[in-house]
Amino acid sequence: MYGALSIGMSDIVLLNGCWTRYDSSFRSFVADQDCVCRAVKRLARRWNVLLVEANWLGWIDCISNEGIGVEVWLVRAKPQVVYKRLLQRGWPIEKVVDNVAAELIGVLAAETLAQLEKRSVSRVREVVSSERGKFTLRQTCCIDWLEILSEKEVTSIVRLIERHGFVQRGGVSWSKAWRA
Repeated sequence: MYGALSIGMSDIVLLNGCWTRYDSSFRSFVADQDCVCRAVKRLARRWNVLLVEANWLGWIDCISNEGIGVEVWLVRAKPQVVYKRLLQRGWPIEKVVDNVAAELIGVLAAETLAQLEKRSVSRVREVVSSERGKFTLRQTCCIDWLEILSEKEVTSIVRLIERHGFVQRGGVSWSKAWRA
C-alpha cells in the first residue's frame, strides 16, 4: 500500500477508458459506471487514502464492501468563483451557467447528502474553495449562498442565469423564485 492519491473522476474515466460516449454539447464524456467501479476498486486496494473529486457518488458503493472507510468532502465555491473558473477552462457558456445555477441553490450538495444517507460513510465535511484556490474547512454543512451572499451579488448571478436562457425552470422565473 502507498500513501495518498488525489485524483479527479474525469482522470479515472479518461485514463481507464471508462466512457460510453462523448456529449459534445457539454464537451464531456459520459462515464461507464461499471468500468469506473472496477478502476476505483483497484485504486482503493493500492492506496491508504484515496481522494476522489467527483459529482457522482456511485463509486462509494463500489468500495463499501471492501472494508474501506469513506469520508466525503463537499468542495464548494461561491457561484461567481465557479463562473470564472469554468470560463477560464474554456467550457461552453451553457455548462458554465448550469453549474453556477446549481451551486447558487445548492443542488449538488443536497443531492450528495441525500445519496449519502443510503451509504456507509463515516463523515461528511464541507470545504469552501476561494477565488485564489485556498480552502476553508467548515464545521457545519451546508452553505446556503442565498443567505450568505448580498442581495446585489445574488441579483447579479440571477441576471447572468437569465441572460443565458435559463429564465424559467419548472415554470418559475429565477428572479421571482429567489426573492420568495
